[in-house]
Amino acid sequence: MVVTRRKMIGILLLPFVILFGIELLLQLGALVVSGTVRDMPTGWVTENTHVLALGDSNTFGIFLEEDESYPAQLQKLWNARHPDAPIEVLNLGYPGTNSFLVASSIGDIIQTFKPDIVLLTVGVNDVFTAAEYIEENPQIGDQMESWAPLTLLRRHSRLYKLVYMAKQGSTLSESSDSRVNEQADKDSDTLANNRELLKWSDDVEERLQGVLAFKEANIDTSNDSTGLSEAITYGGKKFSMVSAEQNASMLPTKLAPVTSNTEHGYHYLHRNIASIQKTVEQGGAIFYLLDYAASEDFYPFANAEIRSFSDNSPGIRFIDVANEFAKTCPVSKQCPDLFFPDFHPTKKGYAKVALLITETFEKDRKVSR
Repeated sequence: MVVTRRKMIGILLLPFVILFGIELLLQLGALVVSGTVRDMPTGWVTENTHVLALGDSNTFGIFLEEDESYPAQLQKLWNARHPDAPIEVLNLGYPGTNSFLVASSIGDIIQTFKPDIVLLTVGVNDVFTAAEYIEENPQIGDQMESWAPLTLLRRHSRLYKLVYMAKQGSTLSESSDSRVNEQADKDSDTLANNRELLKWSDDVEERLQGVLAFKEANIDTSNDSTGLSEAITYGGKKFSMVSAEQNASMLPTKLAPVTSNTEHGYHYLHRNIASIQKTVEQGGAIFYLLDYAASEDFYPFANAEIRSFSDNSPGIRFIDVANEFAKTCPVSKQCPDLFFPDFHPTKKGYAKVALLITETFEKDRKVSR
C-alpha cells in the first residue's frame, strides 16, 4: 500500500489535532465553570475589621497554643487598646508552606474570606522546595522569559496544568499512601483541631515525629486537583498549603542540606510576593509584608530577599520585624525567652510581633469600621 505525502502529513498532524481539541474543550469548560462560580461563605465570626494572617509555621505559631500565636495576640491587644474599632484576625499560617503555594491559592483565599487587611510572612521554606513562581504580572521578571514557549505553555495551557497535577499526584510513595489512608476518615474543619500534635521537645526525633503526625493529620485525601497534599479546609473550601510533590520529597525523610540559595527557590520569592500583593490589592484589601524575627539559620537569607523586594517596591507597607528584634536581641540563640532553640518565636516573642503590628496599624490609621 502506497502512502501518499498528504496522508503522511495527516498521520503526523493527527496527535497535534487531538491535543488541540482536548485543550479547546478544557478551555471551554473553564469558561463555563467561571461563569457559574458562587461566592463561598467567609467564615468570619464578627463584623469587625477582618485581618487575615498568611504564612508558614512562624505565622501558625508552632509549638504553642492557638491563642499564643501572633495573630491571636494581635487581635487581643488591638481590641483592648481600641474597643471602638475592633478587629478579628484569622490565622491561615501553615507549617512548611512556601511562597509558591501561597501565591497559587491566594485568589481563592481572597474570594472566600474577603479580608480588609492581609499580613504575609513567607519565604524561608522556599529554600527547601521546588523553585516555582506565579506568572500573573508580565512586568515581573524578565520580559523575554515571559514569552518563552514553555512559559506560555505553563501560563495558559489547561492541558499542561492537568498533566502537571496528575504528575504531582503520582509522586507519593506507597508508604506515604498507607499512612495517608489511615487519616481518610478524619474530618478536620479548622487547623486548630490538630494543634496539640505540635509541642516543643528537646529530643529531635520526638519533635520530628510530632511534626510528621501533624502533617499526616492534615493530608487531603480527596480526589480533586490538590492531589494528596496538606490542606486547610475552611468554609467548605480546601486550600492546598503543601503540595504532593513537596510531601514526596520531604516526608518522611529529613531535609537535604542547602548548598546555595540561588539553586533553590529564593530567586523566585520576589515574583511570588508581587503576585500575592497584586491579588490582595485587586481584591480590595490592604497588604502588609513582614519579615522574620529570627537572625540565624536560614532566616537571614529569607529576610534579605524580603527586604530587597520591599526596597524595590515603592509604596509597599513593610513591617520590619527582624529590625525590631535586633534592637534588643541581635543574636536569636541568646534570647531563649523570645525564641525556641530552632528559632521559632515563643509566646513572648509573638507578643512582641503583635505589639509591632498594632503600633503600625495605629500609625497608618488603616483600621476602622
